[in-house]
Amino acid sequence: MTYKLLYNEAVAMTGGQSVEGRLDVAAITRLLALEGVRRTVVTTPEPGAYRGVRLDPRASVRHRDDLAEVERELAVVEGVTVLIHDDRCAAEERRLRKRGTLPAPTAKVVVNERVCEGCGDCAEQSTCLSVQPVDTEFGRKTRIHQPSCNSDLSCLKGDCPSFLLAEPAPTCGGGQRSTASPAAGHRASRPARPSSQARQRVCGQGGLTSSHVGPRWRTG
Repeated sequence: MTYKLLYNEAVAMTGGQSVEGRLDVAAITRLLALEGVRRTVVTTPEPGAYRGVRLDPRASVRHRDDLAEVERELAVVEGVTVLIHDDRCAAEERRLRKRGTLPAPTAKVVVNERVCEGCGDCAEQSTCLSVQPVDTEFGRKTRIHQPSCNSDLSCLKGDCPSFLLAEPAPTCGGGQRSTASPAAGHRASRPARPSSQARQRVCGQGGLTSSHVGPRWRTG
């Protein structure tokens, strides 16, 4: 029997808080060995980060591209085995890039829809939800949903000539956003309050937005 553990460093869906009292991957491998686990494999996009890290002798490190192969290897091992996948949560990665604490890739992946044949190999290779089918006048094609893309470029593993790497042009003023209002000197009119009850839908992750913003809308 193989157990799979996802190690992503944060409770990402509720704001990216660090897990209190967490163990690092090396400590987890040693704890699993004490529990009688026969073999442990750590898969990660950065195997080089484990150089010099003291894992349990029964544990090894592989690249995440070998995930399917590792699953087959562990399936033939008698007893209990564990696969630890060490990878940062995509939501947390996007959050860190917005905060400027994680470098953002300069290139964006786009699909030339006139070349794309809609075979779906890119989605199969990357298993990424940002690789989405879209209906066009030329038939069903593939498009990258940029707001949810975590820019790991795994979709480029697909055997397809329609993928392009595009570098967005720098914004005016060296990337600084203008703080001036486009309608300076004009005061916006206050919207009329409804005379009767109104329904307001508030979306959020992990319930945080709904529990904090929602009551303000109801009582404001």
